[in-house]
Amino acid sequence: MPVNIGSIVNKGWEFSVSYKDQIGDFRYSIDCNLARNRNKVIDLGLPTAYIYSGAGSFPFAGTSPFKTVNGMPVGQIYGFKTDGLVKDQAQIDELNRIAKEKYAAQTGKDASSIYYFKSLTGPGDLLFRDINGDRRITDADRTFIGNPWPKLQYGLNVNLGWKSIDVSVDIVGLYGLDLFNCVKSNEENFAQDYQSTDKIFHASYSFGNGLTNQPSIGRVNPATGKFVKDPNLNYSSYSDYFVENGSYMKIKNISIGYTFPKSLLERFKIEKLRVYLSGQNLFTFTKFTGLDPEFSNDPKNHGLYTQYTYPQTKLYSFGLDLSF
Repeated sequence: MPVNIGSIVNKGWEFSVSYKDQIGDFRYSIDCNLARNRNKVIDLGLPTAYIYSGAGSFPFAGTSPFKTVNGMPVGQIYGFKTDGLVKDQAQIDELNRIAKEKYAAQTGKDASSIYYFKSLTGPGDLLFRDINGDRRITDADRTFIGNPWPKLQYGLNVNLGWKSIDVSVDIVGLYGLDLFNCVKSNEENFAQDYQSTDKIFHASYSFGNGLTNQPSIGRVNPATGKFVKDPNLNYSSYSDYFVENGSYMKIKNISIGYTFPKSLLERFKIEKLRVYLSGQNLFTFTKFTGLDPEFSNDPKNHGLYTQYTYPQTKLYSFGLDLSF
């Protein structure tokens, strides 16, 4: 039942500074700002209360990538931590053996159907971390794997002028945030016929590969002889394999203009004429592997980058300012 309850505290600061000067025919101004905000959930109504939120894209349907709990920021990325990839069959055989032994010792039941995670988990699969120590991977091992809220937000505006020429540059950016890149699953796996990219050919133990830095996309079931796609759920489980550094610096706008001298315009009875060329979203500096780390910070899906996330448009324009 939806209720209006709970309390959240936001604390932060904002700093801005401006400076301008002129040296002969050269003039300039610089404006910069820096902001930091921290939110913390104080009370959700009960000490152990929590809220799951967000809905990923295929093939992540059915789970929630964000969790809100008391004492932490709103909507932390939630899923499995990983310790790299399973190196070889001997490693997974040992993990399965330990899981079976512990289950049998704790329950006294037959452990023949018990595995570290899945029965077909094998070399090249993601090695999910056992958080609760039961030697098996279950939903109880999901934990916080990222913070989608930036530590800093900044901006810089520079205006330069020399005689009739003017140049302006706007720079914006975020620092210290995590993004969950759902698209990575579609790029590296057989998600749907039209979504895979050539990155799929780098999967571990596929296409003649050995162990690479990408999880396996599937293996043959020895019991049936049939290929099983992603039996370890490498590409459909929320895990830190898909969590990326979302920090970026973007040159948001560059504009170059020229204002014609009044002595030239007077004969045409024109008060002012300025022509300019500008570009928006020209350059982005980031380690994020998606098309664009700058996208809508929807409270329900903040930090979730899906195939439905449209990148900022790169725009070139030419124009003139004319007044009589």
